[in-house]
Amino acid sequence: PDHALRAVRAALLIRDRLQVIDGFPPLRLRIGIHTGPALVGNIGSRDRLNYTLVGDTVNVTQRLEQLGKEIAPTDAMVILASASTAAHAVGLCEVESFGPRQLRGRDETVEVFRLR
Repeated sequence: PDHALRAVRAALLIRDRLQVIDGFPPLRLRIGIHTGPALVGNIGSRDRLNYTLVGDTVNVTQRLEQLGKEIAPTDAMVILASASTAAHAVGLCEVESFGPRQLRGRDETVEVFRLR
């Protein structure tokens, strides 16, 4: 039931841990987080089985990750979340609204937030 909160915490932890690796150049990282139903499991045939995730939620997440390249192209790390997920970040980090955005492959807009 707390999967969105756990996703936000994981993204922030990844960001924090990667920022403190001394002696290495900064990593460029984009993370997208969206909350919703998805099909998760082994998909395929007996000869070619893959553990994967599919569904609209997964597609929106991937589009948010890609949008990070446009919103902050020079920043080393960008975490973008949809409104349904960003609501769980309040109090954990700064939440900055980028308003509704049209994502590739979607008819309706998605309200996008940056987690800092």
